[in-house]
Amino acid sequence: MHQGRGSDGGGQEGVGVERQARRESIKNRQPVRQGGNGASFTADRERVMIAVMKLSQTQHEESTFRKWWNSRSFIQRRMIRLCLSILVMLICFPLYYLGFFGGVEGPLNPSEIGDALARMGVTKTQSMIFFPTLLIVSVSWNWIYNLVSLVMGARLTCNKADDRGHPCGASVKRSKAIRKK
Repeated sequence: MHQGRGSDGGGQEGVGVERQARRESIKNRQPVRQGGNGASFTADRERVMIAVMKLSQTQHEESTFRKWWNSRSFIQRRMIRLCLSILVMLICFPLYYLGFFGGVEGPLNPSEIGDALARMGVTKTQSMIFFPTLLIVSVSWNWIYNLVSLVMGARLTCNKADDRGHPCGASVKRSKAIRKK
């Protein structure tokens, strides 16, 4: 992955942080010098570093699962992923041989399912109404879930309370700092 280089020698994040520091200095009516020698350059660097530290602080903790997952070694994580893949495969093999995916004749073959529904008296119109209704219910449930999560402050949105005590709702990005050893 190609990363651009800013004047601070960092990646794209550094460029954005410098821009943010310049915006803050304009708000505070403090001049930001473009490079140079001596104390003014050092003061500018310190101001940028303070802005980086303020922007990189997160307002929430990691979830319990994330803490547990990060505490595992590389080999343990690979083994967990392998076991999950094998579990999914063990579930899919019987479905395949029962005809669920349409490649093999079986009781779950789509044509067999259609014939069974026809024997039960389900018409084409009823099935055409059922699936859009299922979509509408699913999307509505998603909206309700998102609103409840927003009110609880459990989403990736700013949950800092405003003057009225409601979360502000601004989007928040999780960033993972990579430390080179």
